[in-house]
Amino acid sequence: MQKNIKKWIQLIAVTLAVIMLAGCNLIAIDEELNAKMTVLEVGGKPVTKAELYNAWNTAMDQTINFYRWYYGSELDSNDPDLREAMLEQAIDDIVTERVVQQQGKALGLDQFTEEELAELEPQVQSDWDYNASIVRQQFFAASDLEEEALTEAVNAKMAELEITWESVLDGVKAEKISERVREYAIADASVTAEEVAEEYQGLVGDQKAAYTETPAAYASDMTNGRTIYYVPDGYRYVKHVLLKIDSEASERIYTLQTELQTAQSNLETAQAALSDLEPGTSEEAGEEEAGEPAPTSEPLTEEEAAARTETIAALHGQIAELDETIAAKQAELELVQADAFGFLLPQVEELQSKIGLGLNFDKIVETYGEDTGMFTEPFKTMGYPVMEGLQVYDQAFQDAAMALGQVGDVSEPVQTSFGFHIIKYVGDSQEHEIGLDAVRDEMTDSLLTNRQNEAYRQAQDEWIKNTKIRRFDNRMDFM
Repeated sequence: MQKNIKKWIQLIAVTLAVIMLAGCNLIAIDEELNAKMTVLEVGGKPVTKAELYNAWNTAMDQTINFYRWYYGSELDSNDPDLREAMLEQAIDDIVTERVVQQQGKALGLDQFTEEELAELEPQVQSDWDYNASIVRQQFFAASDLEEEALTEAVNAKMAELEITWESVLDGVKAEKISERVREYAIADASVTAEEVAEEYQGLVGDQKAAYTETPAAYASDMTNGRTIYYVPDGYRYVKHVLLKIDSEASERIYTLQTELQTAQSNLETAQAALSDLEPGTSEEAGEEEAGEPAPTSEPLTEEEAAARTETIAALHGQIAELDETIAAKQAELELVQADAFGFLLPQVEELQSKIGLGLNFDKIVETYGEDTGMFTEPFKTMGYPVMEGLQVYDQAFQDAAMALGQVGDVSEPVQTSFGFHIIKYVGDSQEHEIGLDAVRDEMTDSLLTNRQNEAYRQAQDEWIKNTKIRRFDNRMDFM
C-alpha cells in the first residue's frame, strides 16, 4: 500500500478536478471547497475529502480487479458492505502513512542533503511523467493537438491543477521517509541459527506429513516452484526432449478443440431436452417401458401439443446441425494435427537416430529441446517427478513415462497437444531430507523478513495508539 499512498499524495490535484467534473456525489454550493473539506485529522493534520475519496476509490478498484483476476468472479461495486470495508481500508492506510511521516519528522528522518536529493531525481522524473500521463488521459484523450502542442497543453493543465515539480518531489521524499522509518523500526530485528534450525525441522515434518497423506503433492510443489525440504520415495524422474508443433497450428488446434467441446456440450443439452419431450428417444426409456409404466400426465391442449411438436422439430434440426458441425470440426482437427505433427517427423527420426547412437541425452535436450522447464533447476538436473495417478502432466506424457521399465530406458516418440516427446527414465526418488545447509540462506532471509515485518507492524500500531485521530464520518458522503 505504500506505493499507492504515494500516488494518492501526488494526484490530489488531479482528483479534485476529476471529482468536480464527474460529480462523484460531492454536491455542494462550492464543489472545490467541498472536496477540500477535512474528513480526518491525524496528529492535528487534516485529511481532505478528495484525498480520502481517491484512497477509497483506489482500494475499491484494486479489490474488484483482484477478484476478477484471481477468482474469475465479479464483485458488486454497489455492495454497501464492500464499500464500507474499502472505506475503512482507505482510512487505515491514510492514517498509517500520516503517522509514519510524522514519526519520520519526530526522528529527524525527513532531512535530505543535496546529494540525496540528486539521487531522488530519476524517481521524481518518472512520477512526473506518470502524472502527466494521467492528466493527458483525463483531459486530452480526444485531443487533435500535435505532440509538441499537446505536451504544452498538458503542462499548462498540470500547472492549473497545481501539480508542480515540487509537489511531485514531496511525494518521492515521503516515500523515502517511509523507508527510513521502517529501517529505524526494524533495526533490532534478527533471527538466530537455532531458530532457523527449528523452523527447518518444522517444515520438514509438515512436508513429510503432507506427502504421506497426498503423495501427488510433492510433484505439485515442485512444478509450482515451492521450496522442497523433504523428498518422499515412490517417484521416478524423467527427462524429455520436446519438439513443438508450429505455433499457428497449435493455436488452430486449440481453437478447434474448444469449438468441439462447445458443440458437444450444446449437443448433449439438446439431446437432454429432446429426451424430456420424447421419452422414447432416451436409453432410460427402454428400461422404463420394460418395467413399471410411466405415470400419466394431464392431456395437452391443442395449442400446447402444437407448440410441443414445433419444439421437438426444432430440437431435431438443432441436433442434426450440431452433428454436422462436430463431424466437420473433427475432420478439420484431424487434418490440422496430421499436417502439424507430420511436419515434425523428419526431426523426430533424426533425434531417434542420435539417441540410438548413444549420444548424451542431456546434450540432445539442451540442443534440440523446446521445453523451457528442462533448462531450469531442479528439473535440469533431476528431471520431472512422475508417479502413478498424477494429473500434473498431459495424460499421454504421463502414461509413456510410467510405461518405461527401468532407469535408462527411452520411449518411442509420444504425441501430445504440445508436440512430440522422447522421454528418458533417469532415476528414482529416495526418501530423504534436503538438508538445512541447502536451504539455510533462503530460510534465514524469509524468517528475518517476517520478523522485520512484524516489528514494523508493532511499531506502527504503537505510534497510531499514541496519535490523536479524529473522524468526521458525517462528511464522508461520497459513500
